[in-house]
Parts: sequence; structure tokens; C-alpha cells
Amino acid sequence: MNAVENIENLVKKIFGIQIEIKGNKRNCRNNCTGALVNKDDFGIFRDNFLERLKRISTHFKDIDSRTKIANKIKELATEEEYGWAGYYSELVAIDTFCLLKTVTNIKIDNVFKKDINDSIAFKMGHNKINIDLSFELNKKEIYTDVKSLKSLNTEIYDSITNTIMERAQNELGIKLLIAVDDKKSRTPDEINEMGKRKEEIIEYIFEDIKNKREERVFVKIVNCKSKCKLNCV
Repeated sequence: MNAVENIENLVKKIFGIQIEIKGNKRNCRNNCTGALVNKDDFGIFRDNFLERLKRISTHFKDIDSRTKIANKIKELATEEEYGWAGYYSELVAIDTFCLLKTVTNIKIDNVFKKDINDSIAFKMGHNKINIDLSFELNKKEIYTDVKSLKSLNTEIYDSITNTIMERAQNELGIKLLIAVDDKKSRTPDEINEMGKRKEEIIEYIFEDIKNKREERVFVKIVNCKSKCKLNCV
């Protein structure tokens, strides 16, 4: 049983919902779903994950909520690299709020129908608000959008280097070893700029590798707003 099949079985067994993951997504495997099918390690994580789903299932009895939760788990299973972390964080938040006796009337994926002009999202330039949960606390309604504190630096760098190594292997027959300098020293603005110009950065570095035909590469991105400098060692 692979990672995706395991998730399908868990959702069916715990929530009574049949999710179906099709096509190439059936081969997806990430750190979360991989740990769930690892029989030699990650036992604590696996047990906690299953107990969390069972608690959530006990709290939400209506088919609409159970279907929405099942779809979150489905999305978690089809994300590669670090994309699963956001959906996992939402499951953790749902479970946590369900355990609090002062929190009532928890709802999944509410549509925010109130005036958003005073919201932080509106002040940041968004014209709509993404709502994961709504609940009542001390007779006041609260809306949340759960975020995971994952490292965008690592995610963006890994995406760039993994793509370059894969292309070098497939297109040039070269197995690359890539080291990246100052991965953690980038400012948020620089990381955002790298994310926006990721394809351009990949093409620039790959062309330099193709011309130099080096098998060990040290990548130093000097200024992602102008040009990428590539040092081969």
C-alpha cells in the first residue's frame, strides 16, 4: 500500500467518506504521508495523526463538515515538498479548538459575509478573506485563517536546486551536487522576489551549467532583483 492509498483508506475508515486521488497524483508522497506508511520509524507522529483525525471525526457529525475535512486531508496527500504543511496546520487548529471547552459552534470553511474594510487582509490589499474556521468564544464570533510557520527560504531554494538537478540529469546526463550560500540570510523581500522569478533563475543557472559542464556547483545568488551569479567549483 503506497502513501496515497493509505490516506484514502484512513479517510474512509474514520470519516466514512470515499475520496479518490487520480492520475499522477496517486504517486505523490511527502514527509507527512510518507511517515504514515513508514513501519520502522515515526511511530509517535503516526499515532498522534490518527488520534487527531479520530477526535475531529467525533466532533463533526454532519456530512458537510466531514466532507470538507476529508477534502483537506486529500489535498494534504497530493502536495509535494512542503505544500502539505498548510493543510496539516489546519487539521491541528481544528482539533485544538474542538478540545477547548470555551469554544463553541465551530464551523469549517465559512464564507465571510461581513464588511472586510477593517480587516488586516483588506489593509494588505486583498478584496476577499480566506476563512478556515469560525467559532464562538464568550458569545463572540471569531474568524481565523490558519498559517503554518514553514521556511519559505528552504522551500524556494529547494525547488530551484531540485529542478536544476533533475534537468541536468535528464537533459545533460550530469549528476549535480549543488550547495547554496547564505540560504538563511535573505530578507523577506528577496525571498518573495526569488519566488516570483523562480523560472528565470532556473533557466539562467541551467544555461551556465550547460556551458561549463561542471558536476559540482556552488550557487551564490548575488542580487535576485537583477541577475544571478553562478560560481562552479
